[in-house]
Amino acid sequence: MGWSGQGQEFWLQVLFAQILFALAAVLGLASRRYSRLALAQAFPWFSLFALAFSVYIWLNLAQHLHGFTEAWSVAAYTAAFVALWCAALQLLPHTPSGLQPRWVCMASFLLGGLWMTAYTSFNLDPERVLRLLTGALAFPAITATAYALRRHAQVHILPLHVPHLYRTLRTGGIALFLFGVLWLAEQWFPLPYHVFWTLLQVLLLGIFAWAMMRGLEIFEVETRQRMEAMEISQARMLERQNIARELHDHAIQNVYAAGLMLQSLMHELPQAWQDKMERVLDAINTAHRQLRGLLLRLNTQEHDGEIDLAHALKGLVEETVRMSGANVVLRIDIPQTAWDARRAAHLLAFVREALSNAIRHAGSPRIEVRVSREGENIRVEVIDFGRGMSPVTRPGFGLRHMRDRALLLGGQLNIESRPSKGTRVVLTAPLQGM
Repeated sequence: MGWSGQGQEFWLQVLFAQILFALAAVLGLASRRYSRLALAQAFPWFSLFALAFSVYIWLNLAQHLHGFTEAWSVAAYTAAFVALWCAALQLLPHTPSGLQPRWVCMASFLLGGLWMTAYTSFNLDPERVLRLLTGALAFPAITATAYALRRHAQVHILPLHVPHLYRTLRTGGIALFLFGVLWLAEQWFPLPYHVFWTLLQVLLLGIFAWAMMRGLEIFEVETRQRMEAMEISQARMLERQNIARELHDHAIQNVYAAGLMLQSLMHELPQAWQDKMERVLDAINTAHRQLRGLLLRLNTQEHDGEIDLAHALKGLVEETVRMSGANVVLRIDIPQTAWDARRAAHLLAFVREALSNAIRHAGSPRIEVRVSREGENIRVEVIDFGRGMSPVTRPGFGLRHMRDRALLLGGQLNIESRPSKGTRVVLTAPLQGM
């Protein structure tokens, strides 16, 4: 842009620089706030653009002062539009080559530094250099940013249901593009009525600055969305708790009680009926396991990745005693019982299955559950003093289920049993996070 030296144009240039400086200050302060939105993350680049462009204007107004040379003006001009190019990349992060925006920006500033080195080394004509930079850097950066604002508003702002913000950003993008057209035209072609075109540029830049400052509302929109997401999450958690309570207090207890009553009745039925009742009992046990698995998934979602294993085991044993009337003793000898929720789910399912098998088949006066530490492993034992198993007993679904849980825990299952000597089921698995 040529400087006429007339009073009107001088004050327009001052207003030009003040608008840019105000934009740089506002966006610079706002960029200190954390946000995951692309528009907010582009604010630092917009702030750097406005600051460097403001410095360029002031340097041109103060060229007669000692110590300021054209090289400083060219450096500020280059930095301003490299920063604007980086803002466009931040709003449109998917570059054709798949590069991340920050690497492209670093490369752009590196090229800008090399350009300044060449400029100072070869003592090029400043006026021709500025025309070249306007055509090769400034106008492409302005065009890319105007398109990026429009595209970002369509894709990311419009779905947020804030139409006024969407219209504001679109208007800001259009104003920036028109400013770029006038800026390019004035650099390359002498325009009549110079003061009029300068005033129009100031107005367009003011509209762009107003749009960007109003774009700060995106922080409030993001905060409101986070609050709504927290409320929805809380409502879902309460609903899961209600479902889990209903499952625990009614459905699971009724299915478990039905299985135990059927188990006790089987010994009083004729042999011809027992095979059929065994299939019915298997179906009831399968339904019970599925309900327990659903309940466990509902409960583990309420924790931030960890649950108290000792507390969960005590609750499991107390429920088993209440439902079956069996004499179950729990002994826990580990220093810390905070476990990853997923791993705890597998371990609890293992203990539940082992207790269920002991209650149904062992006929034991007492069942013990022992949890201890063995080096870097956890050792879980479920011991009964009942009938035991014959060496030729074929493993059923329950044993296969426990073996699968052991594999999921990265451990091993060992079963020690002899007829009339009871059964000891042992799980050894890595601690991993206890």
